[in-house]
Amino acid sequence: MIDIPMQKIKDMPCYDQNIACYAMSLGRRYEMLFAGSWGFEYREGASEDMVGERIKSRAILNMNYLKRYHGIDVFRSEAGKDDDLIEILERETNRKNPVMVFISCYYYSWNEHYKKFENHIPHAIMVVGVDREKQCIYCLDNMYGQKDSEISFEDFLAGNNGKYWIFSSLPEYTEEVDIEEMVQYCLRKLRRNTNEWKDIEDIRRLGIAMKEDFDLEKEINDLHGGIWVEPIIFNISGILADRLDFARLLSYILEQNQDANLIQVKEHMDKAADSWNQIRGMLIKGHYMEHTDELMKRIIRRVEMVADLEEETAVLLGNWKEKREHENLRQSTEKMPGKEFASIQSIPVEAYFNNQCFGVYQDKKSIRGISGMKHFYFVNDKAKERQWKLRTMEFSHEPVSGKGKDSIMCNGQVIKTDCGIHDCILLMGYGDLCFFEEEIEVQYQDGTCEAIAVQIPDSTLPNPFAEETMIWSGRCGLIDDIEEHTWEVGIYAMAYEIQKKAVENIKLPVCPNVIILAMSFGNYKQ
Repeated sequence: MIDIPMQKIKDMPCYDQNIACYAMSLGRRYEMLFAGSWGFEYREGASEDMVGERIKSRAILNMNYLKRYHGIDVFRSEAGKDDDLIEILERETNRKNPVMVFISCYYYSWNEHYKKFENHIPHAIMVVGVDREKQCIYCLDNMYGQKDSEISFEDFLAGNNGKYWIFSSLPEYTEEVDIEEMVQYCLRKLRRNTNEWKDIEDIRRLGIAMKEDFDLEKEINDLHGGIWVEPIIFNISGILADRLDFARLLSYILEQNQDANLIQVKEHMDKAADSWNQIRGMLIKGHYMEHTDELMKRIIRRVEMVADLEEETAVLLGNWKEKREHENLRQSTEKMPGKEFASIQSIPVEAYFNNQCFGVYQDKKSIRGISGMKHFYFVNDKAKERQWKLRTMEFSHEPVSGKGKDSIMCNGQVIKTDCGIHDCILLMGYGDLCFFEEEIEVQYQDGTCEAIAVQIPDSTLPNPFAEETMIWSGRCGLIDDIEEHTWEVGIYAMAYEIQKKAVENIKLPVCPNVIILAMSFGNYKQ
């Protein structure tokens, strides 16, 4: 039997607790698992749906980070009709690999609803052993304080949903966290790959629904097997737990980096968790009150306050990321290849153009092809030149007319090259609405590949950290509101050293916010 000691953990879902206990039994941490825990979703339901059924946390357990930073691998699968799940559990636990399974409350004896009530909520337990002689499995259930507790084969086979997660420890992992990557992952998740805080807007939608369509007596109706599994209480408990998990992640990060801004983010997240705890507490209290009008006003105010607080937290995190990006860009600019090029060879990319970024000011016909965020760069004299130069870098681009596709919106395109041998690859482009750190893949003729980390500056000016790399500047406007809203923008030139081998292809990143207008190869003067 695998020995996994129980731990005292507050307000953490059952599956998180099991993973944390396993990690600590190995003498390891687990907090990077929670990089995707901060989130919220409100979905529009039918008029008869309860508000509590419309919300969920959108938490994602980041198994890649668990593996990379804590050395714990998780294999997730589901037993088919011909699979012997008991045999799988026995095989893996004999290998000292615990297995997490999911079982109904009706089928494990330490639940108050055992053989009495089915609430259709799968509960996660960690299987640590199998006993063929006693016809039972042994489990860890940290949430209910159960260690090496027994479930009969009969109950387990009747009550599990077939899904299982096999855990194993890896000998090699790193504890040096890429904080910027983690923060970018978190912010993209909150925005749902848009430019708005979608998850936080959904919290505000919950507040509106509570004003317009919330019946506390209907929401907590004692039909689900106890107040803690009523949808509104159960789901808010999950949302609270996710904020606490994200705060745990931040505490772990702060052990490595005592950044004042990250400390402030952690303090805000603690306050957000406390607010959700208060909302849950007031809802439970309201269940036992006769008159709840004033209480509901307080609950709604608290929901509105936590939405504002979480937006402030997201902005703080975004500001930290932007500050780090600018610093990285400054350092990257200092490290850019400074040697003079003996030769520059243009890479033909016109065949890959799928985007129009330039248009003629006040010419509606010229901007018909503008898509995406519906803004365009104004054609100026510089844009009409065939050769674009910055210091020793040079690019070739057909004179811009503002009446057709002139750039590549990156979506993983593979650019065929001449197979020549070069010192550097040169890019001319910009980040649409944001700074981006991506990778391009250089594919060599000998079959090898190299991932080149590239930093694409935000097009919006002023951008003092990108001045040394700016190859073009001008103005930009919205196609429907040019007179009212225009702003300064820039295009940048970047050079990255590559291996001195024959290059066959260049694969662009899958990131439509990265816009490439031209590419070249460079060879240094000897």
